[in-house]
Amino acid sequence: MHKLILLFKLIIKAKFSFNSPKENDLVIFDNVSENELKKLIVNYKTFILRARSEHVNLIYLSPKILLRIFINIFKGNLWTVYLVSLIEIIKPKIVVTFIDNSLKFYDVARLLDHKIKFIAIQNAARYDLKESLTLYKLKKISKDINKKIYIPEFLCFGDYEKDLYKEVGGTVKKFSPIGSVRLAQKLGAKKYKNLSTKILNESALKKLKMNSFLSVTAGSKEPAKLIVMQYKGAKSEKP
Repeated sequence: MHKLILLFKLIIKAKFSFNSPKENDLVIFDNVSENELKKLIVNYKTFILRARSEHVNLIYLSPKILLRIFINIFKGNLWTVYLVSLIEIIKPKIVVTFIDNSLKFYDVARLLDHKIKFIAIQNAARYDLKESLTLYKLKKISKDINKKIYIPEFLCFGDYEKDLYKEVGGTVKKFSPIGSVRLAQKLGAKKYKNLSTKILNESALKKLKMNSFLSVTAGSKEPAKLIVMQYKGAKSEKP
């Protein structure tokens, strides 16, 4: 009944287009992440895919879309089938989301991963995954939600996420630790006159003969890096 009410509300508020969307290089999955991702993406023809029905303001019902829906009709619920069909018409090279815990992203990626690159960027710590697993084991919830996780490529915070997703049973095909994009954006948005930042890669560390540091990072799959932040304080005042 709840789903029927949502569908009715969607039909009332949304406009309909009987044309197909144009082909684009990249699809941003879920408009909630639109503003943050647009700061990172340049030189791409981008389509913003409103993946949540409550945010949809335009529904495409072209003959091509309807044909794809008919072909995909048994691949999931109607909303999943619509999103899959829409992406197939847009023909992007990449589908990216900043909502890395989106169940709908998991569903669509699972169906289209064989022909389109799907990337999720981590936007928050996922402590809730262990909590969900514990509740399932204690039989407080009937389904293991973590089994729905399907991320072809995950730009995550660090190595901790690799162990976490393996522990809870989520499917992540490739981990790429990059740190927090949100934190980097906040730091980058501010201008600190007295603060300078430099990133030393493995080659630079070897030249500086930082062997002790390199020996600590030798066990990691990721190459060693060191962030050097230098603060130049104000000139001391005369007494």
